[in-house]
Amino acid sequence: MKLVEVSWLDSYTDGGWAKYEPEKTITKTYGLLIKKDEDWVTLAMTKEEDYWGNLWYIPAVNVVEIRDIEEIKKSPSEEGPRGYTTDAHK
Repeated sequence: MKLVEVSWLDSYTDGGWAKYEPEKTITKTYGLLIKKDEDWVTLAMTKEEDYWGNLWYIPAVNVVEIRDIEEIKKSPSEEGPRGYTTDAHK
């Protein structure tokens, strides 16, 4: 499991009267990478046992870059909350 930063082009609205001047503003979202396929990049903000919390489904076509931040390993013998540790805590 990896903690990642996903850079992606988000949709937006410009309420009221405005000139047609679309902007390409890149949004960055951070989370645990659950799955990446041709349709979606799915992140979770939390994990508890067999459940994921606060899932983000980002359309794969909008993703500009996925940057690995940290590999997260699960091992009952390692210290940390519920057995989860990161390479940074070794």
